Amino acid sequence: MKSLCLTLFLFCQTTFNNFDFEYSNKKEFVQGIVDCTLLANTFIPPTERVVILISAAQAVLESDWGESRFAREGNNFYGIIETDPTSPHLKALGNSDIMIRTYGRKCESVADYIKVLNTHSNFKDYQELLLKQWISGEVDPVAIVKTLEDYALDPHYVDKILNTMGGLLKEYPNIFHLTTKA
Repeated sequence: MKSLCLTLFLFCQTTFNNFDFEYSNKKEFVQGIVDCTLLANTFIPPTERVVILISAAQAVLESDWGESRFAREGNNFYGIIETDPTSPHLKALGNSDIMIRTYGRKCESVADYIKVLNTHSNFKDYQELLLKQWISGEVDPVAIVKTLEDYALDPHYVDKILNTMGGLLKEYPNIFHLTTKA
C-alpha cells in the first residue's frame, strides 16, 4: 500500500510540475489560472484550498490580465515579492530595490500564491476564516476577500477584487459555473 501511495504522489507531483498553459487573450488567461488553481488545490488539504474565483480575480488585478512585465517575463501573476537576492527575480523598473519572484512555469506562481496565503503571518485572519468556513461548510467569498486588505498597499484593493470577481462571473459564466467554491 505504501508503494502505491508513493507512486501516486510522485505521479501527481510530476503532473503538477509539468503543467503549464499558454494564453493569447483574456479568456485563455482566466481559464489557465482557473485550471492551475484547481490543480494546486488537489495537492493541499481541503482546509487550505483557495476560492477559485478569488485566485482568478487577484491574478487579473495583479498582472493586468497576464500582460504585465512580471507576468510575461517571470510568470508572476500575483505580484509576489522576492526577499532573497540569490533567488530568481526581476527588479522593478522604477525601484531596483524591489524584487519580484520569477517562476519557471505559470502554475508555480499559482501554487506559491496559495502557499503565501496559507503560511504568511499577514494573512492570519484569512487562514482562520478559511478554516472556520471549511468547518461550517459555508464558503463566503466576500468575507474571505475582506481578509485580504493587506495583500496590496492600495486602500481600495478589497473593492477592486470584489468588482473583478463580479466582472469575471458576468464575462465568463461558463468558466466559473462549478468553481466558485473551494
